[in-house]
Amino acid sequence: MPAADQKATEEKFGYTDELMIMAEVFRLWAIESDNEKVKETLSFYKADKGVVITPHIEKFRELKLRVLNGVHTFTCGLAYLAGFETVKEAMGDEAMSSYIRRLAILEIAAAMDEEIVSYNEACLFANTVMDRFRNPFIDHQWLSITMNFTSKMKLRNIPLLLRHYSKSDKTPEQMALGFAAYILFMKCEPGPDEKYFGIRNGVAYAVQDDMAAYFSQKWSAGDTATLVRNVLADKNLWGADLSVLKGFADAVSGDLKLLEQTDILSAIESRHLKKTIA
Repeated sequence: MPAADQKATEEKFGYTDELMIMAEVFRLWAIESDNEKVKETLSFYKADKGVVITPHIEKFRELKLRVLNGVHTFTCGLAYLAGFETVKEAMGDEAMSSYIRRLAILEIAAAMDEEIVSYNEACLFANTVMDRFRNPFIDHQWLSITMNFTSKMKLRNIPLLLRHYSKSDKTPEQMALGFAAYILFMKCEPGPDEKYFGIRNGVAYAVQDDMAAYFSQKWSAGDTATLVRNVLADKNLWGADLSVLKGFADAVSGDLKLLEQTDILSAIESRHLKKTIA
């Protein structure tokens, strides 16, 4: 806990606590076991709904990986390039928070709807995630979330994209926008000490990704449409040819051009804010 926060808290409550810690309200501790003795031994789980003892932990892994982490990964490039430093800043903006909610509910939760996790379960978890993102006491930096951007996109979100297309041939517009922003964020040039840097509003930012050199080369090699198709078609990068997914390459290409040509927030508003969730 920061010293200033600890001092203010101690003054408020009137005592000193050398072991004081700070924790967010959102919590999830999933423990896998089908042994009743485990529940008896770890009886504290009854005191907090955030602690779960379950025979099958896969559901909770999927919820965290796809909803919480997946939303972060689809959103971080877009939010950072739009000028937001932290998650809570983005959630305070109507256009950005609307995009995040549509992504989580309309596309990610819908893609997850199967035997392991139902759509309703994914939506309920997504709502808790939205509350977590709004927490005014957490300064979660978008730029930090972009670290290892490519590997996170592959692990967390490509399976979601493929699941979506296994259920529907409709283009997932929120995922396409997030993917376009990812490609734009990865527009970088080599700098000192073999590091790579992109530019946001005239200021350099570090691209901390193993594929930075790859994207630097791709960006210098051709037009936007060719860039998008080459990146999406790279099976070595994604484990699948994403360029064959109906409408996805065109949507990513169109969004990327829009993001390059106009203010990021204006692009989100003009392309996506018209669609709302009841």
